[in-house]
Amino acid sequence: TWSKKTTHEGKPWNGPVQYENANSGSDLMMLETDLALVKDDKMKQYVEHYAADEEAFMNDFAKAFMKLQELGVRRFHGTRRYWLFGPREQ
Repeated sequence: TWSKKTTHEGKPWNGPVQYENANSGSDLMMLETDLALVKDDKMKQYVEHYAADEEAFMNDFAKAFMKLQELGVRRFHGTRRYWLFGPREQ
């Protein structure tokens, strides 16, 4: 069972919203975005698939990451635009 974190080392928690698993002690936490992956039925199927098959996750992640590098990721910083990654050199 995941519950909202309210304390950290005996003091009130003032950081970003986090959830802790009461069954695991304090060594595991999730963000709201993490919980959304398992609460959404459409996303949960992917979580379960990759949890059961780490090799499939690694292969698919590598393909997606390479695609990001090859296509570039547009980043915005104020009025300046730049590419974080760019095409591979031939």
